[in-house]
Order: sequence, then C-alpha cells, then structure tokens
Amino acid sequence: MFFAESAGSSAVQGQATVCQQQKLPPTGPGLNGAQQLQNAQLGPQLQEMQAAVLAQLGPQLQGMQAAVLAQLGPQLLGMQAAVLAQLGPQLQGMQAAVLAQLGPQLQEMQAAVQQLQEQVVQLQEQVGQLQGLPNQVGQLQEQIGQLQGLPNQVGQLEGRVGQLEGNQNNILDTAVGVYNLGARLSNRNALVAAALLVPLRSTGQQHGGEQGGALGALPPPGLFPGTRGEMHQLTHDRLNTLANFYGENWGPPNELVAQRRMAFEHFIFFHQG
Repeated sequence: MFFAESAGSSAVQGQATVCQQQKLPPTGPGLNGAQQLQNAQLGPQLQEMQAAVLAQLGPQLQGMQAAVLAQLGPQLLGMQAAVLAQLGPQLQGMQAAVLAQLGPQLQEMQAAVQQLQEQVVQLQEQVGQLQGLPNQVGQLQEQIGQLQGLPNQVGQLEGRVGQLEGNQNNILDTAVGVYNLGARLSNRNALVAAALLVPLRSTGQQHGGEQGGALGALPPPGLFPGTRGEMHQLTHDRLNTLANFYGENWGPPNELVAQRRMAFEHFIFFHQG
C-alpha cells in the first residue's frame, strides 16, 4: 500500500517535471495574445531569412536559365528550320496556284484599263475638236428654226424675182441665201459616202479678177460632186473650176489636195457668204 502511493506520487511529479522541461505552451484564455506577440517578434526575422535565401539562390537561378537556353537554343533553331523546310514548298505551291488562277483575270483587267485609256485619249481629241463648235451649234439651231416653213417661201421668192423692179438684186440675194441655207443644212445631214449632196447657187462673187457664176446660177452639170464620197475624190483642176464659179479661194493649187477638199467641205456645210 505504501509502495503504491509512493509510485503514484512519483509518476505525477515526473509528468510535471517533463512539462516544465519541454516548456509546453500554456492553455487557456491567454493563448491568442501569446501567439500575436510571438508573430510580431518572428516577422522581421522571417523577412530577413527570405531576402538572404533570394540573394544566395538568385545568381544560381539565372545561371540555370542561361544554361537551359544555351542547350535548347540550337534545338529551337533546328526545329524552326525544319518547319520552314517542310512548309516552304507548300507555300510556294499555294502562291503559284493563286497566281495561276488570278493571272488571266489580271491580264483582262490590264487590257480593259488600256482600252479605257485609249478611249479617254480619243475623247480628249474629240473635245479639242469641239471647242470651237458651240457658236456654230447655236447658229445652226437658229437656222433650223428659220428654215421651218421656208420651202414654200423660196418658191414664191423665185417666182416673184422677175416681177419686182428696183429691188430685184436684193430679193435675189435673199432667195439665194435662203436656198443655200437649206442646201447646206441638207449637206450636213449627208453622213454616209453614198448620201447625195445639194449643189449651192452662185452668189455672183468675183475671185482673182474673174467673173464667177451669175447670181443664183447652179454650177454646170457634173461639176459639183453628187455624193459625199465623190467630194473626197475632187482633183485640183475640179476644185479650181468650182472656186472660180463660186468666187471662193480654197488654197493655192500647190497646196495639198486634202486640205483644199476640207476647205470646200466647210464651204458647202457651214460657210456664211
């Protein structure tokens, strides 16, 4: 009995001694306050330890990164070259196929652009030729308005020429002018080579000291060209005879016949004599 109580007392004392040696944390309401105090004391120490570790390991990590890049760099370059070697022919083939499909279309577009440029040049030439025509167009419109209803008047004027005294020349001039106006309008509408031309009447003018045709007279048969195509075949001799008859000057005989034909054409189309 005595030995049992002594043993139990010794065990209790041994456990107390172990707790004191191990400094076990106390339990109870003061535990949280002790932890906060301990964290406040250890915080700066932990930061210093972290900085020291980074300072020691930083150069090693950089060296390891450089070593990895040195080992893998040639491999990456080789992989890139291999990919290009495999894809290069495919890309070239795709490019050739695209060009083969689009080439004819591009050529057609270029041809169309060239045609448009040529048409623009032609239009510019036509515009240049038409710059001097606005006044003539206005005159023609006025003449067309005047010509409406004139055919009967022309016949009446020609029938009354012999009856009127004193104003015979003036009336005849008027009649010839009206007739020639209608003839020129008809000649301008002769647009094809086979279209018939209407001969003009003489206005009695003189040229080079030679008396032309009588006032109101028509040229001798066969002298005035009958069609537009025949007008473009006039010779120097025939042009000289026509010039003498109408009292006009369409250039000297040594001038190009084509230029003299153009002057005659202007005379029977537009001339206001």
